[in-house]
Amino acid sequence: MKITCTRPNASEEINGIAFERQKDGSVVATGVSADDAALFADFEGFAVEDEKEPAVVNPPVDAVQAQADAKPAKRK
Repeated sequence: MKITCTRPNASEEINGIAFERQKDGSVVATGVSADDAALFADFEGFAVEDEKEPAVVNPPVDAVQAQADAKPAKRK
């Protein structure tokens, strides 16, 4: 299981589980047992997901705009 914490004061170790700081300021722990991950599921600022099923990630707005700029719309 994967745990992501977006709380601004998040530590790099929570309840004995090592988290890795990300560029966006969040911390992430991977390879966590389902039992341990369940302890975090109900707390605000924590997200728990199954690593076997990839999360849907929307591309950054800049990437979408760049793609739109590269393909000008056809005019009728």
